[in-house]
Amino acid sequence: MFLRPRKFGKTLFTSTLENYYDVRKADKFEKLYGNTYIGKNPTKLKNSYHILKFNFSGMSTDTPESTIKGFKEKVITAIRSFIGIYQIDFYINEEQEAENILDNLFKAFELQKPEEKIYVIIDEYDHFANELLGDIFEKTILKIPNQVMKEIYSEYFLQILSKNTDLRVTENDYNEMLREIALEGKID
Repeated sequence: MFLRPRKFGKTLFTSTLENYYDVRKADKFEKLYGNTYIGKNPTKLKNSYHILKFNFSGMSTDTPESTIKGFKEKVITAIRSFIGIYQIDFYINEEQEAENILDNLFKAFELQKPEEKIYVIIDEYDHFANELLGDIFEKTILKIPNQVMKEIYSEYFLQILSKNTDLRVTENDYNEMLREIALEGKID
């Protein structure tokens, strides 16, 4: 995981990783990296992965339901792009939860391309969490008199956390599924 403050080049870095590892970009490697250190000293893994890239920016976080819906839509969008780019025969069953759709994609990929691997890149993973926390700050802290700030903030924050239990469960399931598949060596 690569964590940095806002506007510190995380998206540019994920783009660099995508171009370095993507099997489709092998013919552009010299042009992109030729005069750089990594161009002169490439690893054996350069241009050896199918890139599954998620971008969670722009999600609505108005309610727990809209957050979960937005998360699922972003997952489906990334999977649609992936199966189109790499010609994977896969049906997206939108009735399933995001983690189940993703798990089924990995199974289909393993059957269709057993000797190849997926490199998962996640950009703006913290976007919806930052938006939720920003909303809490704007709606509470900025409007609370200093003498009662701690009491009200604590109570309101606990209310927000309890309302977003479904989101945390969904996010945890998704993360756990990615971790298990990585441990099995199916993705990096």
